[in-house]
Amino acid sequence: MNSQWLFPTPYCLFVRLSVRRERYVQFKELAGKVAFAYQQHSRRMRWMAYATVAGPANYVYIMLPLDELGDMDRMPSLDQVLHDVYGVDSTPLLEKFQECVLQMESFVLNRVNDGIDPIERETPPPYLYYLNLQAQPGRMGQLMQNLQQLGVATAGSPLFCFATFAGPVRLHAFTMGNTIAELGEVATLETRVVQHYGAEEGHKVIAQIHDTLVDIDASILRYIGHLD
Repeated sequence: MNSQWLFPTPYCLFVRLSVRRERYVQFKELAGKVAFAYQQHSRRMRWMAYATVAGPANYVYIMLPLDELGDMDRMPSLDQVLHDVYGVDSTPLLEKFQECVLQMESFVLNRVNDGIDPIERETPPPYLYYLNLQAQPGRMGQLMQNLQQLGVATAGSPLFCFATFAGPVRLHAFTMGNTIAELGEVATLETRVVQHYGAEEGHKVIAQIHDTLVDIDASILRYIGHLD
């Protein structure tokens, strides 16, 4: 595996964990043991983990960048990894880890054609501004078209989008930043769209995005670890 990261990739396994508030410290300790198991396992796959700085509280996000869907065929399950590394001690470890988790959701995501080329870096981005977008029934195609228009208008911005390939139907938009301050560029997106398309067409694109949405969650995520 190359030491350089190329991200965003064509596909991504995206796992969201809601951690019990009273067990967050225990979760971090157990998560370290889980991470160690993946580091030692023969079928290791690269991943990166983020925790919520601002937004819905006590969420941890794990992202596994995938070059192709076939990569998932070689992906071992959590219980298999723990068993192969810890043996008989894996069962109580897994039980304690699961007791710390209130809810877990998994998505297989595929890139939307947003015109953003993968960015090579030595480690995953330090911060992500994350938008979880739910479209009105029958309007997902319109939203994806508008986000592609947004990508064209904001060329050079570290904004990229994934759509759900498998899992709850959502669009997932991310902006990468080396500092939280850099994420402030998100506030200029509407201005850049208007400058690119002109006032009439630009405001139309923005209005169509808002019209298609049923729900939107915004979070700032902080990088907490990875395996390359």
